[in-house]
Amino acid sequence: MNSRRTVGACTLLVLLTLLSRPLVAQSFTFAQPTKSTAENLTFSQPAENTVDYGLNLLIGGQFSDLKELNAILKEDGISEVNPNSILIGGGINFIYRNHFMHFKGNAALNERREDSNGMRTKAHGFGAGINYGYKFDLGSVYLVPYAGLSRDALLIEIQDLPASHTPIRNQISNRNISKLHNEVLAASVGLRALIPNDWETMLTGIDFSYQVPLKSSWFNGDFTTTPAPKINVGGFKAGIEILLLKGN
Repeated sequence: MNSRRTVGACTLLVLLTLLSRPLVAQSFTFAQPTKSTAENLTFSQPAENTVDYGLNLLIGGQFSDLKELNAILKEDGISEVNPNSILIGGGINFIYRNHFMHFKGNAALNERREDSNGMRTKAHGFGAGINYGYKFDLGSVYLVPYAGLSRDALLIEIQDLPASHTPIRNQISNRNISKLHNEVLAASVGLRALIPNDWETMLTGIDFSYQVPLKSSWFNGDFTTTPAPKINVGGFKAGIEILLLKGN
């Protein structure tokens, strides 16, 4: 009997002790629902659009169509103009992604010819233009077909050479010089094949182009000359090209 009372007393004491303690609130952390896979996707932003620019140098040849002009010169016993010239050109290039904008200029150096009749024929040309091209990346080489407009000119000087030991006064008073020049507005089409280096700061390759005259005019000094022979000054051009690039 005493043992039962003892157990009961102990049990009651434990209950009173527990009840006398302050209740401690248990905190629970509920997991937040995760976002869907689509919401967690992070799309990479495109790289900043930049415009590369650079200078190019072209050395090659210009092959003009001067058949009608040379036929007239030949009939008059005057040395013909060589249709093939040394071409030196260059320009500035702007490249945005695969788009090429090329502002160019060139000079055509022609030989001087003298005939047995004491006549000298000199000729040289120059041109300027703008082209738009699109780059196709083939890995080891870039192909850039292009089209544009150009303005070309051919200057011709035909001079009656004085005999040897002719006094300067007589040379001045008896001078006989004809200066003609042809100006042409032309459409041009071409292809550039460029090979990049490891740093893509220099491209080397070749450039081919052909020009189709749209409007041609002949001048003798400041006066327009008509009728006149039809020629294609720009004609076919080809050369080796070096393009140096500088990115922003």
